[in-house]
Amino acid sequence: MFVIGTAGHIDHGKSSIIKRLTGMDPDRLPEEKERGLTIDLGFAWMQLPSGQRVGFVDVPGHEKFVKNMIAGVGSIDAALLVIAADDGWMPQTEEHLQILELLRVKTGLIILNKIDLVEPGWVELMIADIEEHLKNRDIKFKEILPASAFSGQGFEQLIDSMDRLLKDTPARPDINKPRLYADRAFTIVGMGTVLTGTLIDGKFDVGDEVSLYPVNERARIRNLQTHKEQINTAVQGSRVAVNITGSEKRNLHRGIMISGSADLRTASSLNCFVNIPPTGKTSLKHNTRIVFLLGTAEILGKILLFADEVIKPGSGGFCKIRLQEEVCPFLGDRFIIRLPSPSRTIGGGVILDFTIAGRIKPGSKELAYIKSLNPLSAGAIVNSILDYKGYWDSRDSDYVHNSIFADESFKVELTKLSDSGEVLKSRGSYFSKGMIADSFAKVESVLKTHHAQSPWSPGLGAKELSDLAGVTSDEVGSALLELIVGSGKIQTQKGNYFLKEHSSNLPADLERLATETIRNYLKLPFESPSRSELEKSGKDYQIILKYLIAGGELVECNGGILFHKQVFEESKSKVVDHLRKNKKAKSSELRQLLGTTRKYAIPLLERLDREGMTLFDGEYRTLADGV
Repeated sequence: MFVIGTAGHIDHGKSSIIKRLTGMDPDRLPEEKERGLTIDLGFAWMQLPSGQRVGFVDVPGHEKFVKNMIAGVGSIDAALLVIAADDGWMPQTEEHLQILELLRVKTGLIILNKIDLVEPGWVELMIADIEEHLKNRDIKFKEILPASAFSGQGFEQLIDSMDRLLKDTPARPDINKPRLYADRAFTIVGMGTVLTGTLIDGKFDVGDEVSLYPVNERARIRNLQTHKEQINTAVQGSRVAVNITGSEKRNLHRGIMISGSADLRTASSLNCFVNIPPTGKTSLKHNTRIVFLLGTAEILGKILLFADEVIKPGSGGFCKIRLQEEVCPFLGDRFIIRLPSPSRTIGGGVILDFTIAGRIKPGSKELAYIKSLNPLSAGAIVNSILDYKGYWDSRDSDYVHNSIFADESFKVELTKLSDSGEVLKSRGSYFSKGMIADSFAKVESVLKTHHAQSPWSPGLGAKELSDLAGVTSDEVGSALLELIVGSGKIQTQKGNYFLKEHSSNLPADLERLATETIRNYLKLPFESPSRSELEKSGKDYQIILKYLIAGGELVECNGGILFHKQVFEESKSKVVDHLRKNKKAKSSELRQLLGTTRKYAIPLLERLDREGMTLFDGEYRTLADGV
């Protein structure tokens, strides 16, 4: 289904045209009927001769209600720009046209209404004047149609033209991210909350669990209705009334977004590109207070320009928008900015990022990243993240979920880069060649220094190496080290990383001391000294203990308690077998099982907890799942 929105100056006949087309009066409020002007959004629908069903959003033309107009046209497919033949091009005609262009509405029809009030020659003059105003505009109107909502003149041609227009208008791609910005919210006794709007993507089914943003509430769809008909499924492009249940919020209002995803981010700091149309009247300065309009939401905020001192009409610039309330932003969403007083449209823009909340300085790496995102696409996001961070991993899901691009498009971009060899994949993360080369150089330098200072050492453990080389020690860091090892120049054994050419050998005298120490720890498993106690015997013991622990010959537990690897493995087997048979045991019971004192038993049991073999609840130990 397509949705068409009206636009135009006050009293040019937008609502009358919709009523003539559909037989429905879009003015639903009593004060609208009394005053003869549209204050809030009105809705109607019809079926065209081709069978195509189309919904209409009728917007107010008065300058006081432009914010309501913006709420109505944010999700339309085409526009009907209405101009009265006896009035011509007026201020709100221009402002509405600017808003349509800023929101990237691409096509539509112009209706020259009230031709029954003027002479035929005047109609020709009006058409020529309209054509002059449309020169060099982004939106391309298919036709200018003279008509009269009062007499019905020209409406057959208008209906045929709408049919042709929608046949030539491509349907919005369905990215399977159902979301709806509520343009109305009300409560029905016995039914609960009803939110209405246009379903932008995907579909909603009765019974679906949905999320409400930015209030972060979960709810369930109780009923769905479109064009006053009960339905089980609402599809993309539908005008929908969504009856929800389960939300504890009682202050739901216009601007709330309903989504099928529970994983979306909310934010109040947005990094954007803003442009002011050439016909704009206001320049944009740093720290300007604004009204920010996204979807159907309206929030106060301010503009922080990154580099430009001012953005003038006909130009654009990068900026941060700080809002007084959070929104649920999608990368690629279009928005409008207005002055709060005097109320006037300044321009509009696109959301590029919401992850960098802090200050962004001119010439910074962060600003280069923001600039590289424009123009925005899934490919631009992937490449910019790889340039900025050096890698893409599962934590970058915010860019996937909170964007106007299909989730699959990000996988396609990453696969293309991986297949071409521009990035390397490891454990589900993707790394740029620059990141790998830089990290390899750091790791190689750290290992060279370590080998020179401690030639006897078998290498460095993953965490110590990561900390010294400035590589993250989480799953991403492990994946990166895996790629570095894959180069062949760096190797790993028993959890230690070392350069390929490195050979860790103790001098003969220390080798004898190490052999004797291992023998003693095996001979006296629960009487041997702790690491700190033995290191007091001299520097030689400090060296050999590091060597034996790094090589896995000795196992270090809390408090520096050391066990021969054979003793530790045998003790572990005893504990596991006992817990498998008895389900749970106290520390005292396991101490007796091992035949030792608390000094040795507790550190050993705590080591098993850390290794994920056992679980301790403060009183009993049990086997961990899967052991």
